Amino acid sequence: MGSNSGFNQHLTLTYRNKCRLTE
Repeated sequence: MGSNSGFNQHLTLTYRNKCRLTE
C-alpha cells in the first residue's frame, strides 16, 4: 500500500505542475 501511496503522490505532483505550467 505504501508504494501505491507514493505513486499516487507523484501523479498528484505532476498534475499540479502541469496546471501551473498551463497557467
